[in-house]
Amino acid sequence: MRSLTLLLVSAIIGLTYAGYYPRPNFCKGVTCKNKGKCKSLYTSFKCECKKGFTGKFCQTNINDCKRNSCKNGGKCKDLVNGFKCQCKKGFTGKFCQTNINDCKRNSCKNGGKCKDLVNGFKCQCKKGFTGKFCQTNINDCKRNSCKNGGKCKDLINGFKCQCKKGFTGKFCQTNINDCKRNSCKNGGKCKDLVNGFKCQCKKGFTGKFCQTNINDCKRNSCKDGGKCKDLVNGFKCQCKKGFTGKFCQTNINDCKKNSCKNGGKCKDLVNGFKCQCKKGFTGKFCQTNINDCKRNSCKNGGKCKDLVNGFKCQCKKGFTGKFCQTNINDCKRNSCKNGGKCKDLVNGFKCQCKKGFTGKFCQTNINDCKRNSCKNGGKCKDLVNGFKCQCKNGFTGKFCQRRSYKPAYEW
Repeated sequence: MRSLTLLLVSAIIGLTYAGYYPRPNFCKGVTCKNKGKCKSLYTSFKCECKKGFTGKFCQTNINDCKRNSCKNGGKCKDLVNGFKCQCKKGFTGKFCQTNINDCKRNSCKNGGKCKDLVNGFKCQCKKGFTGKFCQTNINDCKRNSCKNGGKCKDLINGFKCQCKKGFTGKFCQTNINDCKRNSCKNGGKCKDLVNGFKCQCKKGFTGKFCQTNINDCKRNSCKDGGKCKDLVNGFKCQCKKGFTGKFCQTNINDCKKNSCKNGGKCKDLVNGFKCQCKKGFTGKFCQTNINDCKRNSCKNGGKCKDLVNGFKCQCKKGFTGKFCQTNINDCKRNSCKNGGKCKDLVNGFKCQCKKGFTGKFCQTNINDCKRNSCKNGGKCKDLVNGFKCQCKNGFTGKFCQRRSYKPAYEW
């Protein structure tokens, strides 16, 4: 049966070629998709597809992404007879092959150089600057501290310490040796101080530079007409005939006809006597209260009052302590109002007020209406560090300086 069918088909095809039998249209009832055109062949049909489509009926969109690859992580989207790369941020181009130069629309400040990154950039700053755009001068004072009360001044890529008197060095760390330009006399040794020096004199000398031989005869008296000769760190009594001893003190008991004052005890000498005084007194008869103020100095303008075997500093207002060396903190008993900060002064204080307040204690809200006037009959209401104009009808603005118009009729 199959052989017979093939024989019949061959006969029909032969007759068709010979013109005896009409040629069949195999495109009848066939629809090509996507605007494809049907072409009838001898035994079948063929859809001639437009570019980008394939399949028996042009029903399949060719996947152009198979033979095209997007770079740098881009994703391929298939189109009709084409494709489109959806690039990751920072890339562009048909295949996402180009890194966008982000330096074109961003500029680095203060001489910084821009380095392009993927979807970004980085400013390589010159020394001393920081920030995304190198816009910030680094505060070098934050990681460097000046010693001994010096104040730090920030520079570009550096800092400078402004030292207090008596100090030097990059960090004010060095106490200036004032002994280098000052010399002590008579074997004295120089001790360096802060912004000064002190000569430690050998016994028998005094003065800022140990230049003065101490007159030891001032605090020592020779008895019974003896004459004192000053030496270095000492003295010598040249006694009258009949007397001897350092003070020409050896002779009869002169204590019988001499009395020592202020509880002093009399010691007999040769041809004289000596009073042994209680602490705080001196003199031949212990009649003199030793002036303890000579070897003790009160600071900050305080006045020294001599006592018996002691002294008392009468301090100026604002100071306290044995030597008036302490500035009284007046902020302890005075408080600043309204967030003000108290700064201690000598015998006083000062309140550093927040904006909008004044007065010794920052207790007064500054009336900002005094230096600001509202126009057109407006009334000024004082606020903290500001004011508000309450305008009459028909006016507006910070100072009520503008008219406000409203429609005459409402529909």
